[in-house]
Amino acid sequence: MNPSKLYQKLSRHELRSALLGMVLGDASLQMRATNARLNMAHKPSVEDYAQLKRYILQQVPGVWVKYKVVQHQNRKLGKVYPSLRIWSGVHPFFTKMRNRLYAPHKRINRGILASLTDLGFALWFMDDGHLSLHHNVRRYETDEGTSASDRSICSRNYILNTHSFSREENEMIVEWMEARWNIKARVKEERRGKTFYVFLNTTNARRLADVVRPYVLPVPSMHYKIDFRYTEKSSALLRYNVQPWLDGTMEEGHECAASILVRHIQQMDDDIVRACGKL
Repeated sequence: MNPSKLYQKLSRHELRSALLGMVLGDASLQMRATNARLNMAHKPSVEDYAQLKRYILQQVPGVWVKYKVVQHQNRKLGKVYPSLRIWSGVHPFFTKMRNRLYAPHKRINRGILASLTDLGFALWFMDDGHLSLHHNVRRYETDEGTSASDRSICSRNYILNTHSFSREENEMIVEWMEARWNIKARVKEERRGKTFYVFLNTTNARRLADVVRPYVLPVPSMHYKIDFRYTEKSSALLRYNVQPWLDGTMEEGHECAASILVRHIQQMDDDIVRACGKL
């Protein structure tokens, strides 16, 4: 693969953050005999994303990485699905990360969140972020027989699937997002069961899209997570659709894709300079 420059030759600080974002999302750290290994699996429809993770994992010094198509059995449904599995060799690096993140299950604390760069959060977002598009209800005769996706969109929200974390941990995530990016999210309780997740209204969802966009654009299978589907009537908001960024055409007065990439690279450099301490 030929990944974006944003993912090439990651610094030690950015590599740690990228791995941390993966583990907060869909990846897991499994203890073997003496040390831990990193393991994850994805659907074949997001092969480009799986290959990107494989590429990042291969940058860990002294760690071998394997990639294989396997058959995953869903015992509840009684069906078998193909799955792209990626796993690493064991390493003290992963053992130390596991000791920091598991107690005994995945956890969140302020120190872990402070270790996340924009890149690490973007990987977490691509795993667990969900763009919820709410379509208008049937109002007119012409709406009869049309599916929800054929009707206009009335709101756009982001949901972070942080259901495995406690209310207190979700509150930490909300506080961290506001302190870091001035993004005002809130914690919601799942109707079915006592689990919690992070919710962002349309205004704050757009702010979050501005943060993760540079890292999502190089991954076509993830474009739907940043495509707000605004129409030509909302010309000032077309920057929250994917196509203008791919075309390189933006409304006058908006920051172009190239300048945003440069800004994020500069921010990454600043984070590296400020970073200190060990994993």
